Amino acid sequence: VNEYLNIPNDSTIFVLGDTAHVVQDGGPLPGVAPVAMQQGRYVARTIFKRIKGLDNKIAPFRYINKGNLA
Repeated sequence: VNEYLNIPNDSTIFVLGDTAHVVQDGGPLPGVAPVAMQQGRYVARTIFKRIKGLDNKIAPFRYINKGNLA
């Protein structure tokens, strides 16, 4: 997927979670729940902004690792 979590050439289809191959800082993001949760919030905000006509305010998705807990 691209940096907006869309498939190439179609900005109306989002891919997130385990099904998304997102490359950030030269490597793929792990298929773990924290990544999927941040992607879900990002997609929800993106859809809201599109509905409101704020397409120019949409930044690319960027995962923020908040650490690991075992």
